[in-house]
Amino acid sequence: MPKCLRLVVAAVLLLLSVSTSSVLAQSIPCTVAADCSNHATSVSGNSQTGCVCTCRNMWEGAQCQDCASNYNPSKDCATCATGYAGYPECSPVTERPSPAPPSPAAAGCADVVRTYWQLMLVGNMTGALEHVSADSTFVWPGDKSVLPMAGTWNGPAGIANFFGKVSQYFNFGLSRKPVVYMLDHHTAFATWAESSTLLNSTYVPCPDLVNQAIYKCDPATHHIYSVFVNLDNSCVARAICSETAHGKLECIA
Repeated sequence: MPKCLRLVVAAVLLLLSVSTSSVLAQSIPCTVAADCSNHATSVSGNSQTGCVCTCRNMWEGAQCQDCASNYNPSKDCATCATGYAGYPECSPVTERPSPAPPSPAAAGCADVVRTYWQLMLVGNMTGALEHVSADSTFVWPGDKSVLPMAGTWNGPAGIANFFGKVSQYFNFGLSRKPVVYMLDHHTAFATWAESSTLLNSTYVPCPDLVNQAIYKCDPATHHIYSVFVNLDNSCVARAICSETAHGKLECIA
């Protein structure tokens, strides 16, 4: 081939190579992984015209590379960072100061009754009765002529006498500990269940006998001044009383 012809062919091939490279460069499409930090839902354009990323969640920036400080990048910028709440706004959380612990007066009657029962349950009746006012009344239902522990008992000494009377017949036992509810600042309600055995016996005349009581208190002095117990004590009467020929129960107090 003549030298001049060879030069012409080489020039043509060089032009074709440059033109092909330019076309190839224009045809490389943008991708989410390469051009949008893998944080986009879609991307348009190519390397020649530029890439336009549609960022996912709260990612931002030309390449979806930025996650603002109120978002969590480790959660794909899709949740609030610590100290922020309310996605997608993710506003700063305002910490509220902890409330001051209530005073004994503010705690109310339920707190007084819980203290009373906590002491009773560990056998500290003396401590429990320190939370009973001197002029208090304790009412256990029933006919006192039939049931020796029935009636109204006055003051801490009266409550101690009530339990003393009960202990003449029963070994006191609980099958469910008291649960105390606040009714209002001066009133509480408690419920518990007993499974006491007859004295010197393993016999349980009243299995799971449910007791309910209304307590009235003076939270300022932390004292109980009224207790009214409600229960079906018929099984108690049958256990410790004798039936007469006329069908009446009689007990020896």
